[in-house]
This record gives sequence, structure tokens and C-alpha cells, in this order.
Amino acid sequence: MFQAIVLQFCMRRIKFERESRDCAEMIVAALRDGASSRQALMKTADLTADEAERALKVLRAAGVICRSPGSAGATCRNVCYVLTGVPLPPRRCSHKQRQPSFADGASGTSFDALLSVWGIVVPRQKRRTRSLG
Repeated sequence: MFQAIVLQFCMRRIKFERESRDCAEMIVAALRDGASSRQALMKTADLTADEAERALKVLRAAGVICRSPGSAGATCRNVCYVLTGVPLPPRRCSHKQRQPSFADGASGTSFDALLSVWGIVVPRQKRRTRSLG
């Protein structure tokens, strides 16, 4: 019994932790399948109200969807959406994926090529030696 409750809780947590981009892609797919109202989109894409709200904000901001002309005076729950034909922009790279590439394999940032173009010579640090005295 306890394991079933924990499993249900974990499944809910997984469902709540979906990214807005993934939810937005699910809504675009649902719109292509014919769903248009907010409730139909949530049911077709299996989204929570919070996930649907975040995804709709992303899609409206990107210009991918707009309100259908027929729902001009409708309340926010009864609004119908249509695709505008604008493609969903590509995913942003996360900070973890962006790694600087170094030609010489150094671990730090190297501006040697830029400095050499400008003719700037940076003195190298001397190695520290320990005195035995």
C-alpha cells in the first residue's frame, strides 16, 4: 500500500517537472490534431493547468499561436487557439551543455590569438621556487 502511494506521488512529481518547452511542443502537436480550446488541449496533451498556462505563454510570446477570431469575447477558459504558421524557435542550449573549446587543451580561457593580432605581449609568470633556507 505504501509503495503504491509513493509511486503515485513520484508520478505526479514527474508530471509537474516537465519543462515549458516540452509542454509547448505537446500543445502544438495537439493543435495539429484538431484540439483548439484550452480544456481540449490540456486533455489531449495530458497537461496540468500550470503546465498548460506556462506553455501557452511561451507559444504566444513566440508568435506560434494566437486566439481564433471566433473567441474574441470569450473568457480565458473558453478561448480557442490556432497555429499562426510561425515555427517554434529552436531550443536554447543549457549552461551545462555550453563548454568552451580550447585548441591547445588548456583548462582556462585563452586570449593568446587575440592578443597576438593586436600585438600585445603578456609577460609570463615565473615559476615559484622554494628556498631551502
